Amino acid sequence: MDFSGKRVAVVGLATNNTPLIRYLAEHGAQVSALDKKTPEELRDYLDQLRDLPVTYHLGPDYLQYLQGHDEVFLSPGVPRHLPELQAAAASGMKFRSEMELFFSICPASIIGITGSSGKTTTTTLVGLILERCGHVRVGGNIGRPPISFVAELTPASRVVLELSSFQLQGMEQSPIFAVITNITPNHLDVHNDMDEYIRAKAEILRHQTPYDHAVLNWDNEITRSLAGQTPARVHFFSRREQLHEGAFVRDNRLILRLNNEEEILCHRADIQLPGEHNVENVLTAALVCRLAGAPLAEIRAVVTKFTGVEHRLEFVRELAGVKYYNDSISTTPDRAMAGLAAIPAPIVLIAGGYDKHLPFTEFAKLAVERCKAVMVLGATAPIIARELAEAASRTGRELPVYHCGDLAEAVEKARTVAVSGDVVLLSPACASYDMFRNFEERGRLFKTIVNSLE
Repeated sequence: MDFSGKRVAVVGLATNNTPLIRYLAEHGAQVSALDKKTPEELRDYLDQLRDLPVTYHLGPDYLQYLQGHDEVFLSPGVPRHLPELQAAAASGMKFRSEMELFFSICPASIIGITGSSGKTTTTTLVGLILERCGHVRVGGNIGRPPISFVAELTPASRVVLELSSFQLQGMEQSPIFAVITNITPNHLDVHNDMDEYIRAKAEILRHQTPYDHAVLNWDNEITRSLAGQTPARVHFFSRREQLHEGAFVRDNRLILRLNNEEEILCHRADIQLPGEHNVENVLTAALVCRLAGAPLAEIRAVVTKFTGVEHRLEFVRELAGVKYYNDSISTTPDRAMAGLAAIPAPIVLIAGGYDKHLPFTEFAKLAVERCKAVMVLGATAPIIARELAEAASRTGRELPVYHCGDLAEAVEKARTVAVSGDVVLLSPACASYDMFRNFEERGRLFKTIVNSLE
């Protein structure tokens, strides 16, 4: 693509858009960077771009500078329904994204993985397996922004991308391998409703060809219903049912059945990742990699040794017989429920954070069953506390709930409540933006606090 001399606006300075700005400027574009945050808040990103001739429009009125550009790139997560963006769209302005640009210029085959939960573990597994078979780069919503490594790729390379609904929204290209792990309510603070969220996820399928592959969750009603939205060859995985074709569990063994040939991947007990949700993640990764030509032995070697990703049921330490786990990546009630279900010991839970307008009813019901106490914090603390009280009342159980001002207070209170044999679990069921920059920062602070306990 020729950006020479074009006036290009990039809305949002963030992890992905910083290398995008560099790419555009180095390819001759006249770049303007627009962001509602102040220079002080964006100092890390500005420092990375100080050598480039970029014009900045920062602060609350940043969107007033949209007009007059030939191209506009939106950061993932910028709500499309903002009045200024709607007015620009009505005037004929077309919005693009870093991911759209990457798909257009990438010489390698792309494996795209999305879903409401499980996509980080699945993406990591796929990347590790395919690394044993050739040149692979992993990026997207995890790892490096793909624009930053596009120059390293060749037609023989493979790219494994974790893709969020924001990155997929408005895309007009799909990967050769498209994976949807599951779809449950998420990001309803940005998407207008659940239908829009589902449509965004489904973009990963819509532009495939009949020669491509789609891998979908048979057990999730929404993903199963999306099979008709792709012309690609559709393959299912299931933890609950034996499938005629795909990946499934039978007699505690993980089975791959493709082209009427059946292979045993491993025994359920061979998987070191805790929780039934991780059985699904292994089935998904194994199915994708087998379709991509990876030998069964290489797949088995990875899935039976992999112990997990940072912030996903990550064991931190044991102190006075109490085990501490960091599950900060659980930014939705469904993810947190998977964590609660995976731990057999009595749980002292730390939950709460930024409000994404998601329902907590089922989460509260499970928390009442599995937890001996809950520490709540952040913007959703009163919402979660209310749901927990209602769930406890319905079951006749008593569940102590403690309101905490910050994470340090929550950890200290959890320490006083927990006894030997218990687990203190940070599984917030919420995003982190009310108190932290991201879930990684939240998880790392939790680990620092826990490791400082004496």
